[in-house]
Amino acid sequence: MFGALLARRGWFRAHGVCQSIAYGLMLLMTAIWMGPVFWRFFAPNVVRLKLDRTDLIVTAHAALGTAVVLLGAYVILVAATSVVPERLRFQNYQLWMRTLIGLWWSAILIGIWTYFVAA
Repeated sequence: MFGALLARRGWFRAHGVCQSIAYGLMLLMTAIWMGPVFWRFFAPNVVRLKLDRTDLIVTAHAALGTAVVLLGAYVILVAATSVVPERLRFQNYQLWMRTLIGLWWSAILIGIWTYFVAA
């Protein structure tokens, strides 16, 4: 929310810094906690196709979270660098960033739902 407020005020550099920090923290949490837990406890069931309700919800969360991580990296690369070739860059920043925040919140809500189902 704070990042959106910065963007609305036209403070795009501060918005970028804020969102990049949030993205970095999300990556750190995923690498240290969520990824290892998924690979240890849920991935074996996915590979064997022996999924219960919890496995399905956790796998949906992991899939959506992976999409958010990848799309977030793409948005950061387009918005803050010249690494992405011109033909692969987007022009409508609002659309991409709103899509990303919607997917991000969806991943969070599925993650919260996971705790209710698993408990």
